[in-house]
Amino acid sequence: MAGLTALVPTSGLSPPAQGLQGVASGAIASDYQRLRVESVCVRLGLTSLAYLWHQPQVRLLLALILSGCQKSWMSACVPPHVCNLSSKY
Repeated sequence: MAGLTALVPTSGLSPPAQGLQGVASGAIASDYQRLRVESVCVRLGLTSLAYLWHQPQVRLLLALILSGCQKSWMSACVPPHVCNLSSKY
């Protein structure tokens, strides 16, 4: 959430006073992600928009492919013991 908390101004103006109205996130199925974004938005006085929330993932993937998109970003959280990583990583 470093990106959202970076919206907290040093000038003393709230995000709405700076013209910001909301934040759109790509949360699809993660309650944690959606609720975390919503929590930050509430604190900042912004509207949280999750247009993809609970949309069928297969349909979203097909739409991405059919749109001609050639790049996508994905992430995964894997516990360190699964990859035999030491605690320093």
